[in-house]
Amino acid sequence: MSAVADVEWNREDSNAASAEGWDLIDAGGLLQVQHVDEADVLVDDAAAWYIILAGTLPHHEKVRSILRKTAPIEWEHMLQYADNKCIDVALSRAELDALLAFRSLHGRAWKSALWRCWERSTYPMLANTHAASLQLLRNTRGPEWLKRVSSRELFGS
Repeated sequence: MSAVADVEWNREDSNAASAEGWDLIDAGGLLQVQHVDEADVLVDDAAAWYIILAGTLPHHEKVRSILRKTAPIEWEHMLQYADNKCIDVALSRAELDALLAFRSLHGRAWKSALWRCWERSTYPMLANTHAASLQLLRNTRGPEWLKRVSSRELFGS
């Protein structure tokens, strides 16, 4: 695996993934998510992608982070798959925290305020880490996602 993945993806993560029928594999220097044939749990890699993209467990979030940083081609293939299958990719903890902070500043009009911030790429009164997470959210999910997502889906209220 790459140096970053070696540090971040540990035996515990691999065991949790394998129990679901997939793992993060070094395929000739390229990181890939693959179903584990021997586990006989998943039919193909796409089934593993679905688990990772929709999953909310720590190892799901960790593998998404690793792929974004070190395997952008694999990550892009997974996102295209999600778009084609209409799968909502689970938010990272940082993205959810940024959305919560933004909503606390803007109240019920948070979506229209976020839309305006996305148009200008500026996030007044937000910490830099939250601003960066919101910009990443805009770049990866886009305005169409913001239109269709509800407060209840995101925040449970």
